[in-house]
Amino acid sequence: MQELVGSLQSPAWWLSVVLAGIVVNLLAAYLKPLLDDWGARRSAARRARRDAQQAEREALLARLASDTHEQTVLLFRELRARLRAVLSLLLATMAMLVYLVAQPRVDLLIVRTLLLVVAAGAAFGSYLEYKKGHDRSRLVKDALRLKHDRSS
Repeated sequence: MQELVGSLQSPAWWLSVVLAGIVVNLLAAYLKPLLDDWGARRSAARRARRDAQQAEREALLARLASDTHEQTVLLFRELRARLRAVLSLLLATMAMLVYLVAQPRVDLLIVRTLLLVVAAGAAFGSYLEYKKGHDRSRLVKDALRLKHDRSS
């Protein structure tokens, strides 16, 4: 504690604080325009990508609204994605059960770690597949709503 008090009373410490503040202020003045330009470019690129994705989605919805065969194909793809999600979740559950049962018996850290990695990867894969199926289901619902709105 005495060292801290001694440092705070030292003029050299205060001088170093002032110099560090000036250096940080100068760096901020030079970096701010660079960061602003980078943010603007990134924002424009993100906006362009989002607009392209929206146009692609609108074209797909128009195609789905006019073609029932394509709706059926997309629904089967949705079912496949949801089935893969359930199977991945089952794999994650089995890997976790094997980990819990084998934990007292297996001393190899690599085996237990591998089981946990498999369980986590399968659970995450299950989430991704479920989301894919949900997105496809949402596309078909939106296409049917679009078709209904056009006919009304």
